[in-house]
Amino acid sequence: MRIILDCDPGNGVPGSDVDDGLALGLILKSPEFQLAAVTIVGGNTALDVGVLAGLAVLEAAGSSVPLYRGAPRPLVEDHGPWRANLDGRRGVEPAVSMWKDTPYPAPKGTPAAGSAAEAIVRIVNQFPGEVTIVAVGPLTNVAQAILIDPALPQKVRQIAIMGGAFNMWHRPQELNVCYDPEAARIVVTCGAPVVMVPLDTTMKTSLLAEDNARLTASADPLAHLLGVTGEPWIRYQAVVRNRIGFALHDPLAVAVLLDRSFVRVERAHVDIETVGRLTRGRPVSWIANDPLPTCGLRLPEVPQIDIVTGVDNNAFKAFLLERLLRG
Repeated sequence: MRIILDCDPGNGVPGSDVDDGLALGLILKSPEFQLAAVTIVGGNTALDVGVLAGLAVLEAAGSSVPLYRGAPRPLVEDHGPWRANLDGRRGVEPAVSMWKDTPYPAPKGTPAAGSAAEAIVRIVNQFPGEVTIVAVGPLTNVAQAILIDPALPQKVRQIAIMGGAFNMWHRPQELNVCYDPEAARIVVTCGAPVVMVPLDTTMKTSLLAEDNARLTASADPLAHLLGVTGEPWIRYQAVVRNRIGFALHDPLAVAVLLDRSFVRVERAHVDIETVGRLTRGRPVSWIANDPLPTCGLRLPEVPQIDIVTGVDNNAFKAFLLERLLRG
């Protein structure tokens, strides 16, 4: 399976999630995959920071897969408040002290020439019907690729998305979709075979300190880097969010392409709200031919997609660690 990973990595960056690196590691360690490109989008980290983190993970793996710079900002949304929040926490406690012994990404390589969207269009057209796009950051790059080539959804094998929150109590926003709601709507409703892995499900996963220690202790350079950069994120979660371990958001979106035995999948129509004062960026789902009335609500004509609605964390985590710790 040819893969393009579209991501916003932060391994080694103070106060930044490290799950993109785990997703990339899972792809690189899985013989079923052939990674064609990594494309970087602004989100969890600012674009330039994400480029450094992505290159560092690829270099730790000894990989020569090209990495492309993508969109630094959303199609429409003002990303200023997001950047102030996400970037602002990196220069203050507890992030400063927790990451002081963690190496900041300093890769030797540089990004490939050309934009992420152009690379996506070129690769998909070179291998029609063969490429799966795994999008685990804001969906700006993928949406731009569809805007460049409106027939792209009919040429991809599938699109796997980590993003959206359907029913998270007291959680009105999820980063990947709310960072660029217009882009998310373009991709989710594009008509390609889509599997969506929402926050509702990924928050039921966790990697604990003892699990991460296995990665840190590994002699494999990639696994070791993932463990070293994951260690401060675990401590940060405990102090700032009162959470034991950290959620495995992005690697779950990769894992479901390999094995669905540890997840539950439901099929439904999905659209993304873009105008609600309090619900902008919220995905909404409904079942085809549901006998319950909609009371005058005009549901849009959008395709059905697969939604991962449940996960066996122990089985998934065992699968992930087995792959990452392979020699």
